[in-house]
Amino acid sequence: MTKRRPHPYALPIEKRKRLSKKRRAELFLLRKGRCHSCRRKIEAGERWIAEHYVSLECGGTNEFPANWDLTCRDCFHPKNKADRKKASKGRRLREREAEHRATMAARLIPVDVRGALADTPEPKGKRKWPSRPFPGSKKDRAMRAARRPQCAS
Repeated sequence: MTKRRPHPYALPIEKRKRLSKKRRAELFLLRKGRCHSCRRKIEAGERWIAEHYVSLECGGTNEFPANWDLTCRDCFHPKNKADRKKASKGRRLREREAEHRATMAARLIPVDVRGALADTPEPKGKRKWPSRPFPGSKKDRAMRAARRPQCAS
């Protein structure tokens, strides 16, 4: 059985860090004062938001300046809405992954009420596969011929 890889949104969330005023100014200069969504120039005195390009809930990091970007007030709410949608999917996937791991562990290691390993019967002999011949094989044709009623002449 192959090992299941977790979905990118189902990875653990990194703890959020805030930017200092110096880092915010550095980010503004680095991004040339442009919103990453609409590419509009943010004017002096206008309010803007320094946010993660890929949100932490969606697998982003606090790495500066790689995952930080500027967002104008007009673009903030639509991006936030999309991020929330992805984050909800991530939470659902994390829960589903945890459920899957628990059920797989329960199937692989039978445990009795006291928590000790239960006695499992050993398989007897070699398993025969397939239990009947493949369709169209020589053996299959012979079995079908034997089952056909013989005409009395």
